[in-house]
Amino acid sequence: MPYVVFVQRADDLEDLRNMAYAAANKIRGGSTEHWDVERPSGTAFYFMTWEAAFAFTAHCARTGIRYLNE
Repeated sequence: MPYVVFVQRADDLEDLRNMAYAAANKIRGGSTEHWDVERPSGTAFYFMTWEAAFAFTAHCARTGIRYLNE
């Protein structure tokens, strides 16, 4: 079951995708699967490990990006 971080209306979606990639690759033992799905109200970022989702959530919090954990 993937961990989901939902971002509402990001100004620079490509930067967020890069951060999601970085978060997924910081995990011990190498990369973990991740993907995103655009929705009418924002973008859902999916991670296969909680560590990657946590790292991405921490980035959102530090940079003032509004997010929800689903």
